[in-house]
Amino acid sequence: MQPIIQKLKALNWRFVIKGVIIVIMAIPVIVFLGMAPLINRPLYNWIVFHPAKFPIGNDWNQKACGITPEDIYFKSDNGNMLHGLLYKLPGAKKIALISHGNAGNCLQRAFLAERPLSNGCSVFAYDYSGYGRSKGEPSMEGLTQDGSAAYNYLLSQNYKPEQIVLFGESIGTLVTGELARTHKSAAVILECPLYSLRARGCKIFPYLNIYPQWLWLAPGTNYNNATAFDKEHPPLLLIAGTADHLTPIEQSDQLFAEVSQPKQLIRIDGASHGDAVMMGSPLYKEGLAEFMKNLN
Repeated sequence: MQPIIQKLKALNWRFVIKGVIIVIMAIPVIVFLGMAPLINRPLYNWIVFHPAKFPIGNDWNQKACGITPEDIYFKSDNGNMLHGLLYKLPGAKKIALISHGNAGNCLQRAFLAERPLSNGCSVFAYDYSGYGRSKGEPSMEGLTQDGSAAYNYLLSQNYKPEQIVLFGESIGTLVTGELARTHKSAAVILECPLYSLRARGCKIFPYLNIYPQWLWLAPGTNYNNATAFDKEHPPLLLIAGTADHLTPIEQSDQLFAEVSQPKQLIRIDGASHGDAVMMGSPLYKEGLAEFMKNLN
């Protein structure tokens, strides 16, 4: 016991106390940085993405408007081999590039393909990395690489930018916004749109408000539809439900108010997030038909 007491007396307690204070003061900084979206990407990827990997979805009816899709494989800019479904409509002059939501896979999206197909437009629906038959794991930055690769695949098949209609669903509206920011297209359709990734994230997790924009995403990735369409852009159609709990109607209203012309908003009373009320709405069907007709 005596040697221990002597050792304690010999300690430089001023140094020890300073060290303890520094550690205590550093804890909030470590927690602050550790929970930042940019730094703790695995956590937020786990929260955001809910991929269904093959064979999930393989038993769904993948035909749309009587058309059996063709399996397409192409490589993403991040090196992952991606899978998509190509619905070729005979005589179609345009093709819709569908970027889907954060759950499931493209095998479960025939209902989305039916909308453009029924309006004389072919469809290419693809899966992000880690979804369906696509290799790799999903990530926020990876979505734009995957979307860009899908767009470039269409160019490789002799489609011209003025033939491509960018179509986004839910989180896919952010991918579509990023594509529209850097790639030419005939038109843009956003179903259940998000205003921005930051706006939605802060609404779900209020503590995220403390983080500046530069601690959210890697440089060059915006995921902000308000800035993607605040200048010159092709015809833009927003489709939103007033009862949507995942992408609240307030986001669509705010987005519509801030983006520049040409723009159109279809508000469907009582519709939730891509539910039967939305998909079966005459407003959706007729509004999309008129929008597509005006592109010709």
